[in-house]
Amino acid sequence: MVFSIWRFSHLALAISSFIFIFIASVTGIILSVEPMSEQVKPYSVDNLEKISLAKTISTLKNEYDEIISIEKDHNNFIIGSVITKTGSSERFYINPNTGKKIGSLIEKAPIYKFATNLHRSLFLKTTGRIIIGIVSFLLLLIAVTGLLLIIKRQGGITKIFSKVVNEDFYQYYHVTLGRFSLLPIIIITITGVYLSLETFSFFPKEEITHQIKLVDDNNTKIKTTEFEVFRNTPLKKLKILEFPFSKDDQDYFYLKLKDREIVVHQYSGIVLSNVQYPFFALASSLSLFLHTGRGSFFWSLVLLLSSASILFFIFSGFAMTFQRRKNNKPIPINIFDKTIAEYVILVGSETGNTYQLAKLLFDALNKAQKKVFITDLNQYISFKNLKHLFVLTSTYGKGDAPTNAKTFLQKLNAIPLSQKV
Repeated sequence: MVFSIWRFSHLALAISSFIFIFIASVTGIILSVEPMSEQVKPYSVDNLEKISLAKTISTLKNEYDEIISIEKDHNNFIIGSVITKTGSSERFYINPNTGKKIGSLIEKAPIYKFATNLHRSLFLKTTGRIIIGIVSFLLLLIAVTGLLLIIKRQGGITKIFSKVVNEDFYQYYHVTLGRFSLLPIIIITITGVYLSLETFSFFPKEEITHQIKLVDDNNTKIKTTEFEVFRNTPLKKLKILEFPFSKDDQDYFYLKLKDREIVVHQYSGIVLSNVQYPFFALASSLSLFLHTGRGSFFWSLVLLLSSASILFFIFSGFAMTFQRRKNNKPIPINIFDKTIAEYVILVGSETGNTYQLAKLLFDALNKAQKKVFITDLNQYISFKNLKHLFVLTSTYGKGDAPTNAKTFLQKLNAIPLSQKV
């Protein structure tokens, strides 16, 4: 009974949301290609964990008139925002070892802009974002119920990766792909729901507030490249370093790392404030990475394959459902009552195939003018005039009884055959 409820829930959720899930999956495939295409650009620099922020500042000072900011994007490409010696303000990818420009910033292609807007809001702004958030939650429920069905089918959670019985193409690959892709799909859906809730300010916004601690030796001046905090900060940890806009003593460096934000005095190099990012800011950053794959070729590939798997699950799931509906013929109308029937046919079927065989037998016995009665195995009771009993069924998955045959053995033990059959 529980198995049937999960299967019905799985199907009902899929039917109610498949159009939106289809759109999200197709756009998800497109968007997962974007991070991979960025990762193959020739702007990466090896060993960022060994290159200090101080060294990068030194190389940029030699190349440009002024530095506005140094940034590391999600691809681990280093971006310099500078004033050139000709007086122009530019922003581009740099080699931190030399300070030289190695490329212009990547512009988002029109197809990715289109896919992003469709994926996030269906071009319906706030209404679309609400719909996508709900669909993400429904897809999460579909994935969870699918996982429960696989566990049940395979005979337990410890056997989830055991051999799958190949009953038919769609069923076999629906289960096989599901075992490997359900975890990434669950991650995609959870992060999708989180990002949707964040859009509507569901989580508290904790702003970074710096309590500047002024010290007596703020007037001490040392070279920026000699600041201890910059010398001890590898580019691997950097998000962005914003330089002071003026020479005012109270205009500071703002150093943003992966997990914290630091305020540094522009002359003495003293750390005036060191504040760790709140939990929800870190959770948002992690969710964005897991949902988009930005900065990781491998995870982007996982997202692409998972999105493609969802499309296959939609197609194969509906194909199996239609096949079952087609095969699941209603039990023929009985001519004789069960109390006078001498021939009884009990049927158990998960996919409906066995009903076709049962109907052939039923029609043949009727044609032979036998008193025949047909019903599901679960409907077994005491048949007063029973002389010949036919049981037509097959196991499902790894030896499980079909849904309409699960209580037969208990009923048979409770109501044993009293006559010779």
